[in-house]
Amino acid sequence: MIRLREAVIVDRPIGQVFDYVVDFANADEWDPGIERAEKVSDGPVGVGTEFDLVAIFLGTTADVRYRVEQLEPGRLVRVRGVGNRVESVDTVTVTDVGGRTRIEYRADMSFKGVARLFEPFLKGTMQRMGAKALAGLRETLNHKAAA
Repeated sequence: MIRLREAVIVDRPIGQVFDYVVDFANADEWDPGIERAEKVSDGPVGVGTEFDLVAIFLGTTADVRYRVEQLEPGRLVRVRGVGNRVESVDTVTVTDVGGRTRIEYRADMSFKGVARLFEPFLKGTMQRMGAKALAGLRETLNHKAAA
């Protein structure tokens, strides 16, 4: 299993940040490792809501279906992503820091099949991808604040 832990602070109030990050259909706006993201469930985001993402990894794409498993409005969302080659549990926690928002992103990823053999060699690559994703989230949210 590969564990990713990243955190950033953005210049936006916690409610706005949470509303943005809880909607994984926004992931293609801030994560350079996501080619496409869409919500495939009806209604507001809640436990059971599903998203289809197309991830870009080492020159190929992979379809991953994410499902919200836990939702604590204004504080935490946990999703499980399942694809042919990977399974991931991602948790996003937001906290107020004096009118700004700290976003903590945790992901526990496991590869499947033959890809599992390469997991020990992919840790560094996955950590760099995670850092780029959070930097993209910070940049996107700070830009939205200025717009």
